[in-house]
This record gives sequence, C-alpha cells and structure tokens, in this order.
Amino acid sequence: MKMILSCAGLALALLSSGVSAAEPAGSNGKGSSAAAAEPNAAVLAAAKKAFTGFEKNSRADLVAVLDDNVVFEFSDSLPYGGTYNGKKEFQAFWAHVYKEYEYFNYDARDFLQSGDYLLVPVIARAKTKTGFSMENEHLFLFRIKEGKIVYGRIYADTARGRDVLEGHQPRKFPKIVLQ
Repeated sequence: MKMILSCAGLALALLSSGVSAAEPAGSNGKGSSAAAAEPNAAVLAAAKKAFTGFEKNSRADLVAVLDDNVVFEFSDSLPYGGTYNGKKEFQAFWAHVYKEYEYFNYDARDFLQSGDYLLVPVIARAKTKTGFSMENEHLFLFRIKEGKIVYGRIYADTARGRDVLEGHQPRKFPKIVLQ
C-alpha cells in the first residue's frame, strides 16, 4: 500500500519515530548532552530567522552557518531546481527564485532535530511577477556537521509552483472517494 504524506505529515511521522523537537538555542533538553546541543544552536537560531514570520525571513545567518562545500538540492521539475554546490551556488539558487517571484516567504511550523538532522516544515507563500499566488507546504531537511550545514534539500509540491510559473492559479483536484 502506498502512503502519501504532506510535508507536515512527514515531519510528524519522523517525530513519532524518535525525532525530537529542537530545543531553543543554547538550551540543553532532556536526554541530550551540552556538547551535542551546542554545535547545532547557531544553526537552529539561523533557521528560525530564515523561516519564521513570512515577511521577516532573513537568510543572512543561515548562509553564515553553511559549510563552504554545502550541497543543496531542489527538484529539477522547476526552472530553478537542481543540485547546488557551495555557498555561492546556494545564494544563486535564491537569486534565481526571486527572478520568478515578487516574494517567496516562509513561516515555520516547527523545528525538529534528530542527531545531525534538522527538519523544518513550513508554509510557503509566494506571488509570481506575473501576479499569480500560491500557498504551499514545504519541508527543509538539513544535515549538520561540526556546527555547519553540509547538506540541504527542499521537499515541496512542485506542481503548484509550475502552475503559477506557467501563468495560472494552482490546480486543485477533488478528492476521489473509493467505495
């Protein structure tokens, strides 16, 4: 049987399988050692700035905690998708996104941490330069080593993005009721 999860559903499934909600920057949550929590505190604080509050999003601190050789991926089913290597290409990815959109902002639902991984389920709101808007769920996955993000990936409903980039409202299909 095939299971389909929304980004938030995926994050909640991971949470129920042992992923814990990230502690506030600098805190030492139950079951974690100070040594394990400290290297990720700066990454967590940067992620909160980058993905909280829609119009308040600021990626400057996130860029600062990227490893020089970070690998960042996004589905190549959109014009700005692909694999980006290093900080410059990470920034080029966002510059390319903003060539297509008037704004593209996020509001995080949570910050979930397990070992070297940070998951950030978000609501995305965007408006293309041609005037089409969408609201979508995304999930950011980051891998952290020695206090730096070494890997990142966005999981998103790229069909909605493609719809608005092609100049029409996102298509929604009715739920099929099986009997």
